[in-house]
Amino acid sequence: MTNKDALVSRETLRHLSDHYSLEAVKKVVFSEMRIDTYKNIFQGLLQKKIIVDCSFEECRWILNVTDSGNRAIINFDLEVYEKINLSLKCYALQKITNNINIINIQTNINYLKLAIIQSFGFSKDKANVLEEYISELGHRKRAKMCYAIIEFLKFYPLNESEIYTEIATQFANSKSNTRDLPPFHDVLMFDELIMRYFSECTLEDSVKFSLVYFWWNLTKIIPMRPVEFYGLTRDCIRHEEDTYWLVLPRAKQSPRKSEEIAVTDTLQINYELYEIIRKYRDLSESYMNVGNPNLLLSYDIYRSFCDFTTSKLTKKRAIDSIRFHKTIRKFYLEVIKGRYGYEVSDQLTAGDNRHFAFCNMMLQGFNMLSIARMGGHKTLSVQMHYHAHLDHFAESAVQILAQSYYKSKKSFAKLSLDKEIIIRSKVFNKSDYKQLYEVDFGYCTDHPSRCKVGDCRLCEHYLFSTENKQEGYLWLKDFSEVLSRRVREQVQFMISISSQMEYSLKTLEYPIHKQEQLSGSANELRRLMDQKAMVDSILLGEFENESK
Repeated sequence: MTNKDALVSRETLRHLSDHYSLEAVKKVVFSEMRIDTYKNIFQGLLQKKIIVDCSFEECRWILNVTDSGNRAIINFDLEVYEKINLSLKCYALQKITNNINIINIQTNINYLKLAIIQSFGFSKDKANVLEEYISELGHRKRAKMCYAIIEFLKFYPLNESEIYTEIATQFANSKSNTRDLPPFHDVLMFDELIMRYFSECTLEDSVKFSLVYFWWNLTKIIPMRPVEFYGLTRDCIRHEEDTYWLVLPRAKQSPRKSEEIAVTDTLQINYELYEIIRKYRDLSESYMNVGNPNLLLSYDIYRSFCDFTTSKLTKKRAIDSIRFHKTIRKFYLEVIKGRYGYEVSDQLTAGDNRHFAFCNMMLQGFNMLSIARMGGHKTLSVQMHYHAHLDHFAESAVQILAQSYYKSKKSFAKLSLDKEIIIRSKVFNKSDYKQLYEVDFGYCTDHPSRCKVGDCRLCEHYLFSTENKQEGYLWLKDFSEVLSRRVREQVQFMISISSQMEYSLKTLEYPIHKQEQLSGSANELRRLMDQKAMVDSILLGEFENESK
């Protein structure tokens, strides 16, 4: 019996043989109408002496763990959350009935009680409090708490179940003190392909997948939670004189402790982001029919292009997690794989882009306080979990950029670091040039007297061509490894600057000279990444030539 089987009821319909029987398995969801059923289950466990010396109504249950008399005590002492407390009792009984280990049940209940207390009974505006509490736990405790939350909210669904399930899911599979993020290479390729698709697709197709395009362009910049994205209202943006503002469906919260930050629901944005939101709103306006008129995300576009299973109107006429992920799966199938032939190991989910945006902002030189304000974090410490991913993020961005250089496209490649890069290199042969000047392991296609770079491996005019391939490869690979080390050192230097900045959490201020240092370091990081991409693009070309 696994935890996946813990919340189902089983009824034997027919015995097929001595070893096999036909069973009806049904998912169990809490209902107050079934309380008498659970009380009967309790009485049955009393008779079997699995539960001893207590009644269903008591807050302290005593359970026999072994036949030798070892006992476990489970306290249901959340009287302030009376209905949740009652559902916890029924949850425990359901797990006992399905033969789940008593100690495991006791552990689950204890973790759930902590989660309920931290979130004020899974209150909608306290999700970030629980998120930050979970982030401070060791990875084993964090995983146990998250699995308990996910399972319990299937048994006891709430209006706020989605946001808490998403938070728990983000942490649940983490094997260390950092969250598991999607493969950055797949993420960066998604960025390149979605931009290419919307630059060349038909108007009808652009409307069909406008939700995906809007989500991607908005949430890769603003690290909002999925439920905040789904809950955006049609009047979420405003223009005041020369400033632009975005209002999120996020509860304002004042700090309760000195190390906490005030959570705001209003963020200042730039004109470009304001236009992205305004254009989507205007586009969806002409499709408005039966969807919620107050919400920004268009249920009517979804229903017109992505929901062919039924013509029946549902009660909730809005974009939620199920409808969003149905749309993005369709985009992967028809566009990413179907049109461009790119296979991914893991498809993106609505919550993944939030983590991607955090890493993106860090490498662009945003300080920790600014990132916390954008992301709705109450403490700075939550961001520490993303620092372990930055090296890999930067490495993946370099790989994509190197491939773009090598393909020598006559266009701009706009990567997710928001840096427009003109693709300068081209794969040439010696015969393409009238005049060549011999340099280390190749030729300069321009006169050396006009050189402004210094190192041929970083120059767009360099043509790698040598008889001594092995020594030439080593010359390139050694420099690539040096640049890799410099990129990693630069990332760690930026983390150090941001972490040690003297923030005033009360006034929300930070030292301007330190921010300037951080911004300058981000520019240096981009320069190093560009240099490594240039060198790696040469290696890519040579490896491909050898494989032919």
